[in-house]
Amino acid sequence: MIHIDIRDLDPLPTYVRGRVALLGDAAHAMSPDRGQGSGQSVEDAVVPAAALHAGPGIEAALGRYDAERLPRTQATARGARADGRRTTSTAAHRVLATMIRLMPAPLWRKGIAADGNATWRWPPPRLPEPTTHA
Repeated sequence: MIHIDIRDLDPLPTYVRGRVALLGDAAHAMSPDRGQGSGQSVEDAVVPAAALHAGPGIEAALGRYDAERLPRTQATARGARADGRRTTSTAAHRVLATMIRLMPAPLWRKGIAADGNATWRWPPPRLPEPTTHA
C-alpha cells in the first residue's frame, strides 16, 4: 500500500497581479474528490485566450479571467474538499462508491443537472475560428 498525502489550496483573493496570472493547480489546487483538477486547468487556459482575443489589452483580459474563474474554481474546490470530508473513512468511501456504481444512469444525470454550483454545465467562451495561410 502506498500512502500519498493530498494537499489542496486555501482560496486565494485573486489569481492575477499585473500582467501575471496563475492557472491550474498554481491558482486552485484541489483534492481529487470531484475529478476536476485537470478539467478546471483546461478551462483556465480557454478563458484568458478568449478574453485576450476580445481585447482591449492584457490587463483587462486578465481581469476578466480573474472575475470569471475565481468563483467557479473556488466553488469546485470547496465542493471537492467537502466531498473528501464525507468519505474519509474506508467504510464511507465503499458505501458511496457502491451507491454510485448501482445508480441508474438517468438518475445520475438528473443529480448532475441539479448540481448547485454547475460544475458539469460550464459554457465555454467562443473562440475565434482558426485561420489558415496559403
